[in-house]
Amino acid sequence: MRPQGFDYDQSEPIPERLEAMRKSYRSMEPVQQIMVLTLLHLYLEERDKIFLIGGSPTKISVVEALEALRQDTQAFKIWAHLVSHYAGR
Repeated sequence: MRPQGFDYDQSEPIPERLEAMRKSYRSMEPVQQIMVLTLLHLYLEERDKIFLIGGSPTKISVVEALEALRQDTQAFKIWAHLVSHYAGR
């Protein structure tokens, strides 16, 4: 699983797909955004300079994230499994 909006074969961003992804991200519920941010963090292993830039809110405290996840037990289980089993690139 890896972020959309990038041509990995050519190592080039796809601007229209990146903008669509950002628009979709901005309309997500907080729990969904937490999942996206977690995937980006696990996949990139560095600060995001491509995917969620230009007005996409990406800063959430650990306390806020855990509170949001605890309110949705299914999401919390999925998130915990993702963090503990993600194989990376």
